[in-house]
Amino acid sequence: MVLELDALNEVLDELMQPPRIPRATYRIQFSPNFTFQDALALVDYLDMLGASDLYASPLFKPRPGSTHGYDTVDYNQFNPALGTEGDFDALAEALKARGMGVLLDVVPNHMGVSTENLWWTDILKQGPSSEYAYYFDVAWRPHNRALDDRVLLPILGDHYGRVLEAGEINLVYWHGDFYLHYYEHQFPVTPDAYGKILTLARDAMPELHPSEAWVMTELASIIHSLNYLPSYHTYDEEARTTRRREQLIVRWRVLGLFDQSEVFRNTLQATLDTINGDPEDPTSFDVLDDLLDQQPYRLAYWRVARDEINYRRFFDINDLAAVRIEDERVFNDVNRLALRLLAQGKVIGLRVDHPDGLWDPEAYFWRLQQGYLRAAVAERLGADAENAPLVDARLEMLHQSGPELAEWLVYVLVEKILSSTEPMPNSWAVYGTTGYDFMYTVNNLFVDPAKESAIDAVYTEFIGEVVDFTRLTDYTKKLVMTQSLTSEIDARSAELARIVENNRRYRDYTQNSLAFGLSELIAALEIYRTYITGPGDVSERDRMYIEAAAERAKNRNPMIPGSLFDFLRDILLMQNFQEFSEDQRASLREFVMKFQQITGPVMAKSVEDTAFYIYNRLSSLNEVGGHPDHFGTDVASFHQHNLEKLYPHTMLSTSTHDTKRSEDVRARINVLAEMPEQWGQMLTAWAAINANARTPVDDIIAPARNDEYLLYQTLIGVYDAGADEDGSLQQRVITYMHKAINEAKTHSNWVNPNEPYAQAITDFVERIWVNPDFRESFDPFQQRVAYFGWFNALSQTLLKLTSPGVPDIYQGNEVWDYSLVDPDNRRPIDFEHRRALLEQLRADEAQDRLHLAQ
Repeated sequence: MVLELDALNEVLDELMQPPRIPRATYRIQFSPNFTFQDALALVDYLDMLGASDLYASPLFKPRPGSTHGYDTVDYNQFNPALGTEGDFDALAEALKARGMGVLLDVVPNHMGVSTENLWWTDILKQGPSSEYAYYFDVAWRPHNRALDDRVLLPILGDHYGRVLEAGEINLVYWHGDFYLHYYEHQFPVTPDAYGKILTLARDAMPELHPSEAWVMTELASIIHSLNYLPSYHTYDEEARTTRRREQLIVRWRVLGLFDQSEVFRNTLQATLDTINGDPEDPTSFDVLDDLLDQQPYRLAYWRVARDEINYRRFFDINDLAAVRIEDERVFNDVNRLALRLLAQGKVIGLRVDHPDGLWDPEAYFWRLQQGYLRAAVAERLGADAENAPLVDARLEMLHQSGPELAEWLVYVLVEKILSSTEPMPNSWAVYGTTGYDFMYTVNNLFVDPAKESAIDAVYTEFIGEVVDFTRLTDYTKKLVMTQSLTSEIDARSAELARIVENNRRYRDYTQNSLAFGLSELIAALEIYRTYITGPGDVSERDRMYIEAAAERAKNRNPMIPGSLFDFLRDILLMQNFQEFSEDQRASLREFVMKFQQITGPVMAKSVEDTAFYIYNRLSSLNEVGGHPDHFGTDVASFHQHNLEKLYPHTMLSTSTHDTKRSEDVRARINVLAEMPEQWGQMLTAWAAINANARTPVDDIIAPARNDEYLLYQTLIGVYDAGADEDGSLQQRVITYMHKAINEAKTHSNWVNPNEPYAQAITDFVERIWVNPDFRESFDPFQQRVAYFGWFNALSQTLLKLTSPGVPDIYQGNEVWDYSLVDPDNRRPIDFEHRRALLEQLRADEAQDRLHLAQ
């Protein structure tokens, strides 16, 4: 029944108000070691500190053992390792009692894929017939047609045949179903294969006593039912429904047979033992191989992912599968709990992770606002779906009254990383970014632009070569596209090749040429992505960057016909949309929007996670959202940035869970830019002192000069004299340097780690740190840098607290914090120490504020 219009309008009048904007947020990294109850004990401290809201890392159920929460497996229940929903409610109530709230980090782009993810597990069991088949971005008809209706799972430690014949994959029975086990991995067996397993068991049954004749009758009946089970290949909805119903009946019948018949239990186990083969006899694995071939997935060597994986991932992480949040059903199922928490007032806003991975970010943010309003009306009035048009119409009025930068109902922030010249889209229903743009701007304020050439000279002289950042990023982008994200480029080029094959004007563009052209264009693109959704929806921003990338790609490839890049430019801007038949246009639009989803991962993996670990001129500039080739800024430019800030309520961050160095480490390293001559002298002296600590590895002496240069900056940034004398600093720095060399992909990498080089790094750190000659030279210089670093850090904090926007404090950074990248920046925080400091500060203020200020 439709609600009374007056009642509905009264509720809408109440809800159609701008949200409470946080004054200052405090980011907490929840984990099994820091739960809702731990946070509850901190509420009074955060209130005293001045935070208006607790900014929480993802709270919904992740994979077991997750320390970060970005691998969600169930969006509709809280992480049980953090506590119950009641525990969360208690935290929310305690915050609300002090006028505070929770800003919640949500992950709509991808999910962790493991046994605990029921949606993903159902896909592996049912293939395209699963009711969740389109919840994930799976290509059920990929370029490699051998994978039709199958998901490639690159999880094996060696080639499939070797793993199989070593007996490492085992078929097991559990509660009426069958599973495949590979070490810690478990995969469901599709019911299509049950008939083969049970037939083998039937044929192996011993002669039964007449009283047990029913066992054979029941077994034969089950096998007969399975023979008529619709295949997982079916796309017919009625057949899918029949399949789901019948397989459930079969499961219960197998379970009953197993529970009631000892002879069946014993025979089934013996059959499974036979199927699982004998490593001494390779042919004994033929049946298991055949069963594996019947599954809606293909187990493969992990290295195969680069070329053939057929589901979109978060970057190149195989166990984080992308979600099709653009589908209305998926959107509702992903956001149901988050929207309910907003509607109930237990959460005051959302921080959206990795929006550039979404199919259409603008549409997603609009639907968040819409979903909140619907949920809030339902929470108050129990409104049914018939009222949705009235609710949506009220929200549309807000949109129409000011489509750009409207005062949206929900405080939403986005983890958007901007290029140095890229504006934030002004049509998104959000209040700003998570603050990387501010971090980049304020950090540059403490780097002296006048010293750039001097620092360049120091860096070049020490490492013995000139590193051009533009050329470096061109190289690293192509490296990532050929080594990590090849399958994504191949998939897009294959899609485009299929489209142009049916157009006589363009069919001579081969897949190879299109793949090359797309790779060159991506390498030349200066922003993370464009947001084109149709031929009539191309912003000037997107047009400018695509056209510039096409021209740059042309200039870099004089031997390639420029018409290739002109064609790709027109395709991506949909300027030649009308030259394709009407039935091709939907495919062309889909290609463009999928293409836009891969440029961000290429940029992130190649620049942030590769070039930033190679170009070490001044490592404090190598930060998420930063631009290492831009050396410093002046005060006027900083103020101009604040005056022109498009979103006045955006977040202001200086440290986050993703930063490569904490704000205090960067503040110290920035000091080196003001003393290039002394910095160069110290480098020369340290290199001489530590020469004997280096180790020959293959044809180089390790560490290479570039890594040694990074190490000295790192030690200057993180060493806390008097607090780091217990040996833990060495291990922290070694762990960081191992990460750095693998991310740089120059002397080692994650795929093929160079263990001798890593050991040489370890030995070098350990040797120099106990070398009295090095410490006598290093310690006084480091302490001098640290002294001036304090002024940088304090000034930076003051600017964050007073600039337009919402300042965010990353956990622990209310006092000096000298952390490096994850996991170093997620170490346990001594909150009791911080509480004691704050209480003493408040007591001193109460006694004599003027004296305290002085």
